[in-house]
Amino acid sequence: MNRRDLLGNVYTAMTGIGLAHLLAGDSRAASQSSHVAGETHHRAKAKRVLQIFCPGAASHMDLWEHKPSLEKYHGQPLPGGENLVSF
Repeated sequence: MNRRDLLGNVYTAMTGIGLAHLLAGDSRAASQSSHVAGETHHRAKAKRVLQIFCPGAASHMDLWEHKPSLEKYHGQPLPGGENLVSF
């Protein structure tokens, strides 16, 4: 077993111990709650849920952040475009 495998195993074990500790705390908090098991504190209003998962997609900061330089370079070729290699 090399050093990388050893550290990976230690990390996995410590993560499992930490997760068990966190889950044990949640179960203690739930048992001390004034709510009846299985009931929520308010009636749910949502009819549908939409979850979008895009692995490898651009960051939300890259897509929604205002970029004033886009207006400056609008209609011009990208710098370094002459050396562009695409597949």
